[in-house]
Amino acid sequence: MRSNWQKVKLGQITENLDNKRVPISKEKRAKGDIPYYGATGIVDYVNDFIFNEPLLLIGEDGADWSKFADTAYSVDDKSWVNNHAHVLRCSGVDRTFLKEYLNFEDLNNFITGGTRGKLTKGVLSDIPIPLAPLRIQQKIAAILSSIDEEIQKTDQIIQKSEELKNGLMNELLTKGVSHKKFKKTKFGEIPSDWELFAMQDICKVRQGLQIAIRDRRQESGENRFLYLTNQYLKNFDKPEYIDNPPKSVICKEDDVLMTRTGNTGVLVTDVNGVFHNNFFLIDFDRSRVNKRFLVYFLQNNMIQKMILDRAGSTTIPDLKHGDFYSLPFICPSLSEQSQISEMIRSIDDKMSYERKQLIFLINLKNGLMQDIFSQKVQVA
Repeated sequence: MRSNWQKVKLGQITENLDNKRVPISKEKRAKGDIPYYGATGIVDYVNDFIFNEPLLLIGEDGADWSKFADTAYSVDDKSWVNNHAHVLRCSGVDRTFLKEYLNFEDLNNFITGGTRGKLTKGVLSDIPIPLAPLRIQQKIAAILSSIDEEIQKTDQIIQKSEELKNGLMNELLTKGVSHKKFKKTKFGEIPSDWELFAMQDICKVRQGLQIAIRDRRQESGENRFLYLTNQYLKNFDKPEYIDNPPKSVICKEDDVLMTRTGNTGVLVTDVNGVFHNNFFLIDFDRSRVNKRFLVYFLQNNMIQKMILDRAGSTTIPDLKHGDFYSLPFICPSLSEQSQISEMIRSIDDKMSYERKQLIFLINLKNGLMQDIFSQKVQVA
């Protein structure tokens, strides 16, 4: 540690206000506009407050204490805090600097307890903090806050684009482009020259295969196929491979996959490998159906609700073949399907660009935090 940085304990630079916290059961909360905070952020809004000052909150239990996990967060105005978040008043330290350091540090090293885990008040107070001079703290806080602002702006652009996409999908997938004549169906009005089918009329589905862990391989090789699971497709890390699988569970890049269990309705396209039992592969009539139109149609809110209704209300929803086949398919001409798909895709392309920017900014901030708090680089 540099000579002008000190090592202090968190309790030396904060005052713990946990004794002022008051939990309120959901049934007893009076609705209002004051944030009600828990371990990971806002839980609800209530009509009264306990605190009305700048504070730093950090999850006591039920939080993610991993490195870069945003475990600590700031509260500036009126607030109510339950007993799942520690409440700290900062003294002699820049609050943003301290928040960023706590989010940089892997706090799992300080967690006690079993499955749920807990960051106790005593252990929290003893967490060591490398403390730069106040002027340097403020500079570091300003640098990291400026990146946070860009991250927030980018995230807002993505959210607004998602809202625009959903609105456009709802309009185009039921009303089309420049139609003036409509007909009534049991799913609402659609253009008079569109057709209404059941999914069984335009496609067939194949269910994937659940491969035992002992039969999965960690490295690629000849006649090995990437194993496509929900977990892999969310994170694209820790790939696994399957030797010589049946042809019926191999998908190509031009195929369409759809999750049928858990968070049903999420669609994955342009992938290549062996698909898990949690997926349907959709073989559709390409002479009548545009691939991207089908994907957008199945992502539409109306169809998503039908999918979830059919999948059931059990702990893990499970969409059966027959349930999928009973879904409606509203079918414009191929040319209009293509036109609608391109209009929606233009928003998708923008979101894809913004998501890449978001990842870049997050990685940039994480890299800076690593260099600053490990003191590999000096902020003067």
